[in-house]
Amino acid sequence: MKMRVLKKRKWLLGVAVLLTFASVTWILLSTSVNSLTREENDRFCELMDQGYSPEEAQKKVMEEFGIVLDSGSTNIHSNVSTHTHTWVTTVTKEATCTEQGEQTSTCSGCGETKVKTTPKAEHTYTVASTPGTCLEAAKEVYTCAVCGHSYTEKGKKGEHDYQLTNAEPGTCQTPAKKTYTCSVCGDSYVEEGELGEHDYQLISESEHDACTESGEAIYSCSVCGDTYTETVEPLGHELETTETVLQEATCTEDGKKAYLCSRCGVEVDPEVIPATGHNPQYKVVKEAGLFTKGETQTLCTVCGEVLSAEVLPAVIPLWAVIAGVVGVCAVGGIIIVLVIK
Repeated sequence: MKMRVLKKRKWLLGVAVLLTFASVTWILLSTSVNSLTREENDRFCELMDQGYSPEEAQKKVMEEFGIVLDSGSTNIHSNVSTHTHTWVTTVTKEATCTEQGEQTSTCSGCGETKVKTTPKAEHTYTVASTPGTCLEAAKEVYTCAVCGHSYTEKGKKGEHDYQLTNAEPGTCQTPAKKTYTCSVCGDSYVEEGELGEHDYQLISESEHDACTESGEAIYSCSVCGDTYTETVEPLGHELETTETVLQEATCTEDGKKAYLCSRCGVEVDPEVIPATGHNPQYKVVKEAGLFTKGETQTLCTVCGEVLSAEVLPAVIPLWAVIAGVVGVCAVGGIIIVLVIK
């Protein structure tokens, strides 16, 4: 029983000591912080935000600003109370998304420096966008260019990507149809149009001269069999661009040329081509011999007709030959007679 009382007293004594220490510390901190200047108080709060305990923050402020405690008092004051710092701050280390930065402040009057830690910087994200489809939602992937951290934001699904995959023309009995199919998921729908026209085909036509006479043509729809009759008006001649020579002119006969209709072949505006006339040429057919006659002709070089002929006499005429023979014979006879006598 006595041992239990002793333990209880020790426990109560320990609690009292702890409460007394906490009270003294709270009084010390509160009176110390309240006696700080605005700049010192701002620095104290900044250190607290950075995770320092109140005791550590107070100690660091006292070291940075040269603050000492009065003996036997909880009041703190600066031992350099006659000097006001003029701080010039520069960034000595840039903050990134992975590391804190630093700012160094230097008093332009006394040269005292202090270093302040700056918070981490924001991530520098680049965005890669993927549009949504009818099956998948759109998404944007944000990736930090510094540390590689990434996250994804999803959007809504996209629309169907319908493409025209089949088209059926309409007829006089059925409407036109167009089939559209989604290139992503295969979903499809059919869009109907209006009825088409009759498909009339010529089935018969009356016999007539297409250039100069009217006629009748009968047309029938190849789908439903509907028919109608149409009057065919004469088309008129369709002349060729150049004249056609129908008969060549010769040396003695006229020729003919005319424009022809390319459809029916009729002659339009025929013209006479005058005869060209002969082209004579003199030619020795047979040279005259010593005792034979020769011959010359005048021929047409185009058609070959003999226009005229002329006999060339022999070099020695026949009568002269006969006379000579007769003379020789007569002389010969006289000589013979004389000899006989």
